[in-house]
Amino acid sequence: MSILSEHLREQRIANHWSQEQLANKMEVSRQSVSKWETGDAVPDLDKLKQLSQLYAVSIDYLVGNEKQTNNQTKPKYINLRELQKIYFMITTVIYCGASLYNSDLWGSLWVIYLVSGLVFEIHKFCLIKYLN
Repeated sequence: MSILSEHLREQRIANHWSQEQLANKMEVSRQSVSKWETGDAVPDLDKLKQLSQLYAVSIDYLVGNEKQTNNQTKPKYINLRELQKIYFMITTVIYCGASLYNSDLWGSLWVIYLVSGLVFEIHKFCLIKYLN
């Protein structure tokens, strides 16, 4: 198995795509993808360029001329519902804990609680921009 075939397989798996899904995105047969990953065939230059764009890595990385750095790939999926739950839990703990400690802070804490919703929306917007 060549470095190219190893990297192609690693990137497909890292993107959670089956060979069939990748073949559909590339408009090739599943057998072509399978041959690329086993080293029985090599994608032509246009397909290699398309693969590097799909995987958000350089062609040099795919063929083994450079190592992949952390900033070359972006996460493909972030669960925003889980992120919202985390924001809600943090603000709830702060709100309840501080109001038990000092009931005079109730009004201030309510503002903090509401602002956390706005902070979540800003965070979500930035994540969506980053992923696209």
